[in-house]
Parts: sequence; structure tokens; C-alpha cells
Amino acid sequence: MNVRHIVGFALALALLGLASSASAQRPLQQVLDLNRQGMEAYNNLEIDTAVAKLEEAVRVARAGNVTGAPLARTFLNMGIVQVGGLTDNASGLQFFTQALQVDANIQLDPLTSTPDIQTVFNLARQRAGAGRTGQTGTGQTGTGQTGTGQTGTGQTGTGQTGTGQTGTGTVRPPTPTPPSTGGDIPHTPVPEQLSQTAVPVFLEVPPEAQVAQVYVYYKSQGMREYRRVEMARMTGGYGYEIPCTDVFEPEVSYYIVVFAPDGSPVGSAGTQRQPVRVPIVATRTQPEPSLPGRAAPQQCSADEECPPGMAGCSHGGGGGHGSGGMGDTCSRDGDCGEGLICEDDLCTAGSRGDGEGGGGGDEPGTPSDQARFFIDFGGTIGFGYVSGGAADQGPLLTFNDPNTGTDDIDPLTGALPVAGEGSLTPFQDCLADDQGFFPDDTGTRATGCNVRVETPGFLAAVALRVGFGYYVIPRLALSAQLRFQVATIDGAGGMGAGGGAGTLANLLIGLRAQYLVTDPAATEGLFVAPFIGTSVGQIQLRPDQAGQDEPFLRSGLNGVQLGSVIGYHIVKNFGIVATPEVHILFPDFLFDFDVTIGAQVSF
Repeated sequence: MNVRHIVGFALALALLGLASSASAQRPLQQVLDLNRQGMEAYNNLEIDTAVAKLEEAVRVARAGNVTGAPLARTFLNMGIVQVGGLTDNASGLQFFTQALQVDANIQLDPLTSTPDIQTVFNLARQRAGAGRTGQTGTGQTGTGQTGTGQTGTGQTGTGQTGTGQTGTGTVRPPTPTPPSTGGDIPHTPVPEQLSQTAVPVFLEVPPEAQVAQVYVYYKSQGMREYRRVEMARMTGGYGYEIPCTDVFEPEVSYYIVVFAPDGSPVGSAGTQRQPVRVPIVATRTQPEPSLPGRAAPQQCSADEECPPGMAGCSHGGGGGHGSGGMGDTCSRDGDCGEGLICEDDLCTAGSRGDGEGGGGGDEPGTPSDQARFFIDFGGTIGFGYVSGGAADQGPLLTFNDPNTGTDDIDPLTGALPVAGEGSLTPFQDCLADDQGFFPDDTGTRATGCNVRVETPGFLAAVALRVGFGYYVIPRLALSAQLRFQVATIDGAGGMGAGGGAGTLANLLIGLRAQYLVTDPAATEGLFVAPFIGTSVGQIQLRPDQAGQDEPFLRSGLNGVQLGSVIGYHIVKNFGIVATPEVHILFPDFLFDFDVTIGAQVSF
């Protein structure tokens, strides 16, 4: 062989080696790229995309014989997505265990780890550690990798400990199997169930198993999310009957999660992504299912046939209480058992003081959504009916007037001056004896006067109003109101002061009780609250006096009020309000109708 042949042969070997290396690198690079893309999608909350990318990475790794750290990282990332993105702890536990079986030293990335993820990963480390302990038996007593690392009496005999597999060669790490669909705990669901009939769910658990709690998460027609309920301990396992009021065609789906005494999940039957599905039918084709040792559940009565979330329906089976226990998820009080209410989407001990506690059937939200404190403020236009009445303050009297040579009023006869002359024209019926005069710091005033009203009718006033209230129970609130009158409008349209000099002349202080007739838990939209209350103070008005001084009519000081708050919540804590109301003041009578337009801030 000449030199040219030798060089050509060496070059061919080099090219073949490069091609083989490039071929080996392609699957590895694909796995790395898919992992990067999957975690970018996870960080962007594109959970479905993240799962699809990581599942593709697993397939490429198996097809391309990619093992070691890249495969372990793929399983680790899949576990992070399952726990952190899908809240599926059981599937996450399986993926973390597989990652640790491939690479026992792999660690979580602090940037993607959370307390929940860390908890499930620690449990997986315990499981993987137990498995590795079993792999250190006599089957690895040679100088190399001995056997397959299987433990137990069947694998530790001479067949695995001889010299046949004690050489210096290496054994490729076993390829982990993917998690079984629908969880890792065997479970046999009922084949079907009749519509509006409770679905029995039973999970076999050995008595010696270290189990603290077992929860079933179920969802049916009309339910937006899975509802969590704790299963009851029974002979041979745990059982629960999905309520008949939650069972509608075409199916009910659920999954079961088993928790250890330390609160960590140890396995599941079904998962959130791959739940157990039970067909719901109108006519049976299978025998009636039931829990072990119990009678088959019966179909709901007609008044209980109502899908969750359907408007106008009463949820909870007419009895007013659901089956939810303490800590179970809920959407209204009717989902919880007797003695429990729904607060922050969880059943908790308590009751509703206004009679809402049991059913909550027509409440689309929960009373916990309600903002209890509120402040109202706005502007008021009022219309009071006047036909006469006592003057808030009598006129100043002039004796021996130098212009007329007479007094404004004759103390003996009570005679009034000629119409249009003197200061008493707007007044009538003033007291004429010695008690009819009252000296003050401005002079001597007549007392007991009435205001002259030529034409009875409504007179207007402008006021500012502010109120402070609190819903002592979800529908009933107490509110303190302050009405401050800033201006009056006489019969000729003239604008004047808001009140005279009497007690609380332009101020009305009220206390009212209002009842919310709309949904207490609604955080947006229309709300209506009629009210009744009492007040102290005055609403003073000024009849036109044809160019003369216009005295104020006295009213009150006591009063009652009746009306309604009509508002619209733009957001939970802010809305606009219109308040029509009627005031009746006494013993100085006045009928007044107010309309207030303003805003409400609640918290």
C-alpha cells in the first residue's frame, strides 16, 4: 500500500468519525433546545406549550439514545411544570423521581423553584434514595457494574453475583418509564351513573399504608373548576359519593390524591390533565353502583335538579346545605355542610346573621366579596311644600320711627302698618303684648310671627350631603347622614342663604337603616338599598315677598326619612349613586323631597 492509499484511508476514517459525532450531537442539541423552549414557555405562563415541548424532548431523547444529565434535566423540568403550572403534584412527583434515578445529583433551579415544588422534590429524593439503597446489595460486589442492580432474594443469588457479570465493562443506566396515564394508584371507577344520582367513588388503600388524608377533586356540567372534598375512611379504603346535585350528562370527571402524614402527596388516581371520566346517562345499561357495604344512591327529587352556576337555580338540594366539609372548596354557602359558610372559596365554621347562611342558592358570589364600610357624598336638590308657618326669626322693631312718626307695631292693639311700609310686611300674627318683644344683640325683635305666604307651593334648596355606613350583616347597614343646606331659591327664582339663625337652621343630622335587595357579594353592577330613618335639625325655606326681606320658615327639629339608595358599582370599591328620599319634619311641619346625585367609596 503506497502513501497515497494510507492517507486516503486515514482521511476516510476521520470523516466517518466526524459524521458519527455530528449524528450523535443532533438529538442531544434538540433535547437541549426543547428544554430551553419549554421553560421559556413556562415562564411566560404558556403551560400547554411548555408541556408539549418537554414531552417532545423526552421522545427525542429516547429515539436518539440521549441519557445522563440532559435526560434528567428534561424530567426535572417536566416535574416543575406539572407542580408549578398544573398543580398536579402526583405527576410532578413521578417526573422528579425519574430525574433523580437518572442523575442522583441533579438540583432544582432557584429561579423556577417554589415551596410547593421543593416539597414535592424532597419527597421524590426520599423515594429515589430508597431505591438506590436497594441497589447496593450483593449484586454489586464485583469490580465493575454487577448485574442490573435489582434487589430482593430473587436477584441476589449466585446467578447475579458470579463472575459472569463482574467484569470491568459499564452498564447503561436504565431508561425510566413515563408516568402511567391517570396517576400511579390503581383505581376502578363505576362504569356509568344515572343523571342526578350520586356517583360512588372508592379507592382501595391497605390498612397498613401510611395515609393521613385522601381527597377527591371532581367537576361536572356547569362547574368552572374542580371542587375538592375529603374522602371518608371505610373498610378497605376511602369512599365518597359525588352529590346528585352535581351529576349531569354527559359525564363527571375526577381525580384522587393521597397525602402522607407529613402533608406530602404520595400518589394519585387520575390527574387534573388526565382525570377519571364517568359517563352520565339518562337510562341505565349497567347495574346500580354503590360504595362497599352501602345501598345504591337514589336519584334526586325534581326540585333538586339544578346544575351548579345556572341562573335562578337553588344549589344544594333544597335542604339548604351541601356536602362540603371544613377546608373544602366552595363557591357559595350552599356548597358547605351544616354549620359552615363559604369564605374566600373555602368552607369554614360560621353562620350568616341575615338568614343567608344555609342556602345561598340565588347568590352568584360569596358575601365575603362584599365591601362592608362605605362613604357617600354628593350634591342635593330639595323641594319643600310651604303654605305658611312660623318664622325662624322675628323682625327688628322700630319705635317712634322718625320717618313715619309711628311704631312698627302697636304694643297695645297689635295693629300692623300699612302694606308696603315698615319692616313687618313679610310677617303676620306677631305677638302684641309685652311678651311679644325680644331684645337681642341686634335690637328688639318681634316674636311669635308667622311668615306671609301668598301662594302655597314647592320651594327649592341646594345642599351638600355626606354619609358614613357599615353593613352589620351582608344585607343590613346602618348609616349616619349629614345634610348641609348651602342655598335657598324663593318663589321668584332668587338665590339666598341656606338658613336663618335658629337651632340647626341649615343642618340635618340623620340615622338610617338600609336593606340591600340586590346581591351582597356583587362587586360590580347595579345595587339597590331602600332605607328608613330619623333625623334632627331643620330644612328652612324662603317664600318670595315681592321685593321685601324674605324671612325663613322654621321646620323640625324632629323628622323621619324614607327613600332608597340606587347605585352602580363601576369597580368593587367605587360607584355612582342616586338617592331619592322624603323628609317629614315636625312639630313645625315641613314635607320635603330630596334627590342626591353623588358617589360611593366602599372598603
